[in-house]
Amino acid sequence: MKALKCATYNDELRLVDVESSFNRGLPALNIVGLAGASIKESAERVKSALLSLNFSFPAQKIIINLSPSDMPKSGSHFDLPIALLIALQKERDFEPIFAFGELGLDGGVKSTASLFSILLFLSAKAPGSRVLIPQEIAQKAGAIPNLEIYSVSNLAEKIFPRARICRLAQSRRRSSAFFKFNQNRRKKLRKKPKFRAKF
Repeated sequence: MKALKCATYNDELRLVDVESSFNRGLPALNIVGLAGASIKESAERVKSALLSLNFSFPAQKIIINLSPSDMPKSGSHFDLPIALLIALQKERDFEPIFAFGELGLDGGVKSTASLFSILLFLSAKAPGSRVLIPQEIAQKAGAIPNLEIYSVSNLAEKIFPRARICRLAQSRRRSSAFFKFNQNRRKKLRKKPKFRAKF
């Protein structure tokens, strides 16, 4: 099981662990943990975004759990951590950073109306956190103290080996600072992917 971090805001900011599990069974993508309608819809956006990048889904039942499970959660910004957990399921070096972003059907990563406010509250609740956000809000978010900001404009930047992420106020660093791609994955991505399962 791997996990990334996210957050939801109702009456206050609540931190959420986004966990993934790949099990034997009919291929499916299920999101559990009191997910609201906007998060339930993430399943379709995530599948379309990954398929547009020629990602090969495993022939397994994928379960995404939003923990704690007894707390209601909402927001399309959960798209990005869910997609990354699926796309990078085989990676060994995987650091549980915060990730926020809505996905377009073409794999583009977009901001949401509530994201900047969430980041403001996050800087106070979890200072020093490493946060991956959409490129379009990165400059504005760079003014928020106590957060280590990284940005991405397209999901492909986090999946493919030549990906890079931009750290504000510093020189660019390779995305392998968080996700290290091994040689076997490089060879696999050079080949034309075969779809093993369709949702």
